[in-house]
Amino acid sequence: MQNIHELYPLLAHGTFEISPKELQSVSWQDLCLVDVRNASEWQEGFINGAINIPLMRLLMSAPYELEANKVIVTYCHSGNRSSLAAKQLRSLGFQSLTLEGGIENWRAVNGK
Repeated sequence: MQNIHELYPLLAHGTFEISPKELQSVSWQDLCLVDVRNASEWQEGFINGAINIPLMRLLMSAPYELEANKVIVTYCHSGNRSSLAAKQLRSLGFQSLTLEGGIENWRAVNGK
């Protein structure tokens, strides 16, 4: 299993998405998986190991809720909100990626 920092040295060069297969191939020890969907969407299902911080709350409180030494991987339903979240996190100094295609793509790839 690879370390996420080994897989993504391109963060500094503009690679900001991670595929479901890539996410499965890395150790989650150095990352934080954040579901930015609202509470009702979260209750409909989520990726095991994720935490739920809805987008608006994340935009206001990221420095207080996330560990700066972790790579933050955000996801939503299809990728739009999580891309916005990841961009904002990067502007705050976090290393941040978004899950390509959101939870829908995760489910399609993993059959869940």
